[in-house]
Amino acid sequence: MLDVGEQAPFFMGNSTKGVVSTEEYKGKNAIVLIFYPKIGSPICTQQLNAVEEALPQYESAEAKVFAINPADLADHQAFADEHHYSFPLVTDHEGLIQELFGVDKGLLRLFVEQKRVVYVIGRNGQIVYARKGNRSTDEILEAVGSDARTSLKA
Repeated sequence: MLDVGEQAPFFMGNSTKGVVSTEEYKGKNAIVLIFYPKIGSPICTQQLNAVEEALPQYESAEAKVFAINPADLADHQAFADEHHYSFPLVTDHEGLIQELFGVDKGLLRLFVEQKRVVYVIGRNGQIVYARKGNRSTDEILEAVGSDARTSLKA
């Protein structure tokens, strides 16, 4: 995993909302990256439902949210359509984005939490939050808010 304070790598990828590029948000928005291990699993669905429910809060904090998973785009689109997700689900079929961010690509179910990671990238491109597991919306928004407060001081 990458550490807080490190410069986040930029990436471009196909998503349920078209091609996304994190570089276009540098200096403008915080970025929340949610790496989740399995489309349709109860915990992943719960995690992404919480994001959708809190999307107005993320938007008012000027944060962009991207959920990333190795499934193909058709599976992402079906999942997004079924649950009415209005934020991009990014396909990482080759595992390149996971590799950039040090997210374990292992196949062992025992280590599924190694593949459930949340990053918040500040407006300056540095990682301000990096935690494994299904993190609470409040915790993530606090990290987004701390980035906004830091940006206002700069």
